[in-house]
Amino acid sequence: MKLFGADSITVPGGGTDALRALEYAKKIVEENPDKHHLFD
Repeated sequence: MKLFGADSITVPGGGTDALRALEYAKKIVEENPDKHHLFD
């Protein structure tokens, strides 16, 4: 992903609670829509 300029982030519960991780990722996108994009 870094080849295309993307950064990976870790989110709380990412390994055990997928719904919580997705909600956290959506929050990040809502706060900075010009900087982040979520493919869900």
